[in-house]
Amino acid sequence: AKEYRALVITYPESLLAPRALYRMASAYSRSGQWSLAVEAVDRFEARYPGDARMAELKQLRAEGWAELGKVERAVSIFRRLWVEYPNSSAGKFAEDALGRLKARRIAVPAPTAAERLERAQNLYSAGAIREAAETWEALLKHGASKAERPSIRLKIGVALVKLGEDERAASVLTPLAEKGQPVSIRIGALNQLATLA
Repeated sequence: AKEYRALVITYPESLLAPRALYRMASAYSRSGQWSLAVEAVDRFEARYPGDARMAELKQLRAEGWAELGKVERAVSIFRRLWVEYPNSSAGKFAEDALGRLKARRIAVPAPTAAERLERAQNLYSAGAIREAAETWEALLKHGASKAERPSIRLKIGVALVKLGEDERAASVLTPLAEKGQPVSIRIGALNQLATLA
């Protein structure tokens, strides 16, 4: 970790600085120096917020906070990983970590409807269309507000079209295309129904 730290301090604008800072955080975590690992992750995120390694580093940060006894912080980060990166190794690790914390009788609040909705959209964006549709369907049963329901139904219909489940898609989309629905929902439903014809 010392070599990486020296490179980051001496050559902060180097093309190697992001890799060195990443490796520094990893080295600190492997050696159990969790406060230094968390600090390195914070520095990395401040300088390179859009880096592809952020999910992995956020996971490291959550592990660090848990090791440092800051379990509430760890739970918060694990929840965000579960929502933001559902189809990644960091998202799966976060889900498992939250399960382990619950098993230890640590308070882990259930995901909110907004978190489940965001997770479903992230699943869909990552290509996990069936899982996204299942999450939206679960939200319709428990958690979605009356105002959110037409939009969620439209998302389910679009997912079913992508999955090639035309009959189910039509049964979801047809009521959304009727008068009385918000205009944007009607147009979206009609567009999707047109692809089935």
